[in-house]
Amino acid sequence: QNSELLLNVGGLDFVTTEMATHSNSPHLQAISCGILRHLPIGKDKANDAVNLVLTAMKTHSDDGLVQYEGCRALLQYCCHVPSTAKLMKSEEAVPILVQSQFMLRLPTSNQKEMIHTVN
Repeated sequence: QNSELLLNVGGLDFVTTEMATHSNSPHLQAISCGILRHLPIGKDKANDAVNLVLTAMKTHSDDGLVQYEGCRALLQYCCHVPSTAKLMKSEEAVPILVQSQFMLRLPTSNQKEMIHTVN
């Protein structure tokens, strides 16, 4: 599996370092959330990953792609490491997730037409 290979060669450390170094880049944060979602991280590192994702979502609360990729990563962690759900219910995390809910709206009718045309 490519994700296991990436993890074994230090991918998690690389991604987390890049997220911390380039915290002002929404594009890098969104891509990093997507990578974190695919890495088979164990319980011991899952909370750290969730905190990174929440920080990215908080920092870039107005960026839909960061919100989308962040939510996908958080959902993955809830499914594979159920203990992370407790962290997502914390006083700090709930406002971030509520804000994200407003960023991830259903497409407008114009966007639906564009999607239908492309498909």
